[in-house]
Amino acid sequence: MGQCGNGPMVRVLPDDIWYGQVRPDEVPAIVEHHLQNGQPIRAMLYARFHSKRQHH
Repeated sequence: MGQCGNGPMVRVLPDDIWYGQVRPDEVPAIVEHHLQNGQPIRAMLYARFHSKRQHH
């Protein structure tokens, strides 16, 4: 995926949402909010691929 220097990375498909520098204690939030409830966590989005304007 070409982003190893910015990891650990989490990429959620099919949404194609990237989270960068994810700590182990942040994984449950990604699972609950994004995977279970369909709500990306704006504060955690990988800025290189997501501007704050894209996800309201």
